[in-house]
Amino acid sequence: MKTVNVEDILPLYLYEDDFLISKNTDITALYEVVLPEVWTMTQNEYEEQMNCWVRAMKSLPDFSILHKQDVFIEKKYHSKGNCSGYLAKGYASHFEGRLYYDHKTYLYVTLSCKENIKKDSISSCICSGNIVAKEMTDEKRLSDFANSLLEMKNILEGTGIKLRRLTEDEVVGTQEKFGLIEKYLNLDYSESNTTLKEQHILNDDTFMVGDNYVSCFAISELQNLPNTIATHSWNPALSQSSIGCYVNQSYVEGLCLLTKCEHVYNQYFFLEPQDALKEKIKSQGKLLRSMSGLDSDNKYNSSQNEMFLEQIAQTGDRICRSAFNVILWDQDYNRLLSKNAALSEKFSKLDCTNTKVERITPHIFWGGIPGCANYYPAEMTLLGTTEQNACFIQSDSNYKDWVNPETDYHINMCDRVNGVPVAMDLDEMPMEAGWINNRNKVMVGPSGSGKSFFINNLLRQMYDQEYHEVIVDIGNSYQGLYEFIKEETNGKDGLYYTYSEDHPLSFNPFYDPTGRYSEEKKEQLVSLILTLWKSDTESVKKSEISHIEICLNNYFQKVKNKDVDPSFDTFYEYLKGEYTSYIKNEVKVERDNFDIDNLVQILVKFYKDGPYGKLLNSDMDDDLLNNRFIIFELDKIKDNKTLLPIVTLLIMNTFTNKMFNLPKKQYVDKDGSLKEKEVGKILLMEEAWSALKSENMANYIGYLYRTARKHYAQICIVTQEPSDLVGNKNIEDIVSTQSPVKILLDFAQYKDMQDKITRSLGLTKDEIAKLMSVNQNLQFKGRNRYKEAFIKVGERSAVYATEVSKEEALAYSTEKKIKSDLMSLKRTFQLTMAQAIEKKLYNKLPYEEN
Repeated sequence: MKTVNVEDILPLYLYEDDFLISKNTDITALYEVVLPEVWTMTQNEYEEQMNCWVRAMKSLPDFSILHKQDVFIEKKYHSKGNCSGYLAKGYASHFEGRLYYDHKTYLYVTLSCKENIKKDSISSCICSGNIVAKEMTDEKRLSDFANSLLEMKNILEGTGIKLRRLTEDEVVGTQEKFGLIEKYLNLDYSESNTTLKEQHILNDDTFMVGDNYVSCFAISELQNLPNTIATHSWNPALSQSSIGCYVNQSYVEGLCLLTKCEHVYNQYFFLEPQDALKEKIKSQGKLLRSMSGLDSDNKYNSSQNEMFLEQIAQTGDRICRSAFNVILWDQDYNRLLSKNAALSEKFSKLDCTNTKVERITPHIFWGGIPGCANYYPAEMTLLGTTEQNACFIQSDSNYKDWVNPETDYHINMCDRVNGVPVAMDLDEMPMEAGWINNRNKVMVGPSGSGKSFFINNLLRQMYDQEYHEVIVDIGNSYQGLYEFIKEETNGKDGLYYTYSEDHPLSFNPFYDPTGRYSEEKKEQLVSLILTLWKSDTESVKKSEISHIEICLNNYFQKVKNKDVDPSFDTFYEYLKGEYTSYIKNEVKVERDNFDIDNLVQILVKFYKDGPYGKLLNSDMDDDLLNNRFIIFELDKIKDNKTLLPIVTLLIMNTFTNKMFNLPKKQYVDKDGSLKEKEVGKILLMEEAWSALKSENMANYIGYLYRTARKHYAQICIVTQEPSDLVGNKNIEDIVSTQSPVKILLDFAQYKDMQDKITRSLGLTKDEIAKLMSVNQNLQFKGRNRYKEAFIKVGERSAVYATEVSKEEALAYSTEKKIKSDLMSLKRTFQLTMAQAIEKKLYNKLPYEEN
C-alpha cells in the first residue's frame, strides 16, 4: 500500500487578488454557479444555454481551461424559522431530518500555458515537481484574462445562469473551517470537516481517501461516445409521447440529479490554439491514410478526419480537448460496488461504453482539485468541438427557494427531485422581480385532484404569515381549519357563516365603519343595486348608473347628517319617497332613461318583511374588519340564481372593506426604527365565483381586480372545469390578464383537450407538457401519500408536491367519515381539535401526555 501525504504534494501555492495560484503559476478564478431548475426549461432554453457555454469558451484566451464541477452531497433537511401552531409544528416535524441530495455547482477557469496544459498521468503532480513558465509572468496576458472573465460571466448570465465569485475563505478556508479545496480533498463537504485525510493506493490499485473507497467513471475516448448527442433529453417517467408531451432535462441528468448517491461530476474543456490542433488532426489523417493498406479502418478514420476539418472550416466551431468523469465513494466497499453497477447502467442508457477507470483514479481525482485542472491526464481527454462536447455539461439543478430575504414571506411546497420543502413566495418577490403585476390567482382542480386539500394547505400557511382571509365555500371544505384557528386564537379569529332558511346570511352594505362613504363604497353599492335590479341578460344604461349614483350621494349626506341610520330599509324608503318625487316632479326624467318605478318594484322584496328582507339589514356586531379568517358557506344557495350573485357580491364588499380600511401593521426594522407595512389580504371564491359572469357586475369586478394590487390584496377563484373559464368575456379577462398566478392540479382526463387548455389558460406547449406530468411519477417510499400541482407565476412554472404531516392530512380532509370521527371525539371527550387528532392518530388523550 502506498500512502500519500496530501500537503506535501499539493500543487497550489497561494490565493491572491481573487485568484488561486498554483506552484507553476497557473492562475484560476473560482465561481459558484446557480443553474435553472430541473424539468422547467424548454428545448430552446437548453439550446440557448449550450450556445452560451460555447460562446463563453470562445471568449477565453488560448491555453485556458474551463472546469465545471457538480457536487452532489447527502444532507438532512432542517426546518427554517420558528413554527407556531399545532399544524405548523406538525409540518416541520414531519420533514425534520429527511435525507436529500444537495447540488452545488462550481466553475474554475484557469489560465495556463503550453508547457502546463498537456500533462499526462506520468507528469501528474503526484509524480513530479513544478516549473514556472515565462509567459505566466506576462502582466498584459493576465490583464486580458481578467477582462475575458468578465465577458464570459456576462455571456453565461444572459441565459438564466448566475455566477458568484468565491471568496478567499470559501476557497482556502480559515483556521476554524475548511474551504472548498480541503472539502474536495476529503470528499467531505460538511462544516464539521477539520482534519485533512491521507490518501492510499492499495496493492490492487484501489484508491482511498481516508476511510472512503473511491471509484471513477470517465468518458475519455471518442469510441466511448454515443452515435448521437443532444443539448437535452426528456424524462421518460414524466413525458407522454402518445400525446406529444415531453418534459425536458439535461442530457446527462442520469449522471447527476438522478444518481442517488454522493458523487462529483467533472467537466473539462482545454482551450488550445486552433492552428496547432488542426495541424495535428491533418497529420493523424495522413498517417492513417498511409496505413490504409494494413487495415480498412485506417482509411475510414482518415476520411472522418478530413470531414471533421471541412466541417470546422464551414461552421467556425472551436476545437478543444474535453473530459468528463464521475467520482464516487463509500466507506463500505460492497456498497461502492453497488453504486458502480448503478452508475454503469446510467452510462449505458447514454450509450457510453468502457467508462470504468482502474489504475489512474488518483490522477483523475487530483485533476479535480479546484485550480488543478492542468494536472488532468492528457491521455484521458478526447478531441472534438466545443459545440459537440458542451452537450455533456450539466445544465440544471434542484428546485430553489423563491423568497425575498427582507420579508421572508413564503409558503412551503415539496420539490419533485428530493421530496423536501422549498419556500415559495407567490406574491411579493415575483412582484418586485417584475414576473407579475398583481397577486391574483386562478386555480383549476378536477374532482378528486386534491383541490380542497391544496387550498387548506395554502390558507393555513398564508394565515400563519398574518394574512386576512375571506373564503366563499361550497361544501364545508375548510371547517377543520376554521376549528383550529378559532381554538388557537381563543375566538379572536375564525367566523363561519352558513346560509339556511331559519338563519339566512345577513349583511349591511350601507354601513361604512369609517363614515367617509368614499367613491369605492359608492362603486360597491352601484354594482349591488344593479345586481338586485337587472337580470343577467339585461343591459345597463349609463343614465341608469348616473341616477343611482346621484341617489346614493344624496342618501350618504343624510347618513352623515344623522337624519337616518344606514341600512337597506332606510335607503329604500328614501328611494321610493323623496328621490322618486325628485325624479318625477323636478327633473322629470323620462322612463326610457331611468325607470325608477320598476327599480322600486323590484327592490321591495329586499325591504323589511319581503322574502329577502333580512339579507341587507343586518344588525350583527361581528368584527368582520379585524377578524383574520372568515368563511361564508353557500352550499344551500349554490343553485339559487337570485341569491347567489347577490350574496357573493355582498361578501366581496366585506372583503373590499378590509382592503380599504385595515390599518397598516407596525414593525421594527433592522435598524431599530419603527415602520409600517400593508397587511396581506386574500378573497378566495370556490364555485360561487360563477356569479361574477353577470354583465351587471362587470365594471365592479374589473375595478376590484385592478384595485386589489394597490392594497396588498388578491382574489383567487377556484373551479373544477377549465371549460368554465371560456365563453364569458369578463371571466376570460380575469383569467388571462388579471390572474398571473395559475395553480392547476391533475389534468389527466383532459389530455386530449390541449387546444382548449391553451385557449382557456394561456399555456404554452412546454407548460402543457409539465401540466400533463402532474402525478405521473409519484414516489411514496419513506413519504406520506401526496399529490402534485402545476404552479405558474408569470412566465415561470414548475410542478410541486403537496405533501403534509399526518396531523395536517386529518385537519384538511374533506371525507365525511374522517370529519365526523373528529367531531365525535371532540364532543365525547371534550377535546380541542388538536387533541382530537392526537387521539385519532395515536390514541392519546391530553392527560396521557405525561
